[in-house]
Amino acid sequence: MEALKNLVIWDNAAISYNLESVKCVGGKAFGLHELKDLGINVPGWATITATMFEQLCSGDKQMLQLLAKEDIEPKEKAGLIREHLKNITLDGVYQKALAETWNKISDGGKKPIAVRSSAADEDSKVLSFAGQMDSFLNIRNCEAFFNAVRSCWASLFGERAVLYRIQNKIDPWSSQIAVVVQQMVESEISGVIFSANPLTGDTKEMMVSSTWGLGEGLVSGALDADTFILNLNGEIVKSEIAD
Repeated sequence: MEALKNLVIWDNAAISYNLESVKCVGGKAFGLHELKDLGINVPGWATITATMFEQLCSGDKQMLQLLAKEDIEPKEKAGLIREHLKNITLDGVYQKALAETWNKISDGGKKPIAVRSSAADEDSKVLSFAGQMDSFLNIRNCEAFFNAVRSCWASLFGERAVLYRIQNKIDPWSSQIAVVVQQMVESEISGVIFSANPLTGDTKEMMVSSTWGLGEGLVSGALDADTFILNLNGEIVKSEIAD
């Protein structure tokens, strides 16, 4: 697919539903394309592809040296990689691609955006990387945007993420990551819906966890959520309202 060769893939791009696409845009972005194809109103976004991350790393001598290190503990190695990625130089074609993404998605800086990690090996039937990489909300200027993208890349090598990949026999140093850049929704209420009840495994029930505001408190665990158990018709079977 020609689009997969690009450093940035826009929300109106045609995406084939295969492993190659997932590796390029990551699981989170892949899901957004699926939702849009279903006719659901999804806020505008673009994906900084895993291709950009790969090319940037392969052309950076210090990054290659850090990835090749074998004489230090994984925790220390991951920390060195994170610090390098947070300050990695973005010039030439990468700077141009990121600046274009910022200008288009933020409408020239008029709208706040979210910068969200989208790992290429994110989630499967036996693995879940949810919450292991970072997202950044309400980004309002280009400098903060560039820093947020770097921090998303760096979060691929967070201690929990690296340990999880090691435990599941995935090479922690060869993983890929894409980044979703999306217009913010100034929501009064935010939440997460599970299409099967995660507490019981019942596939005939759905569970919704919700809080006031943008939902960052819910994702981070800082806020207790309201919990609703629904049947397959969307009717509330049980609810628990948090203080």
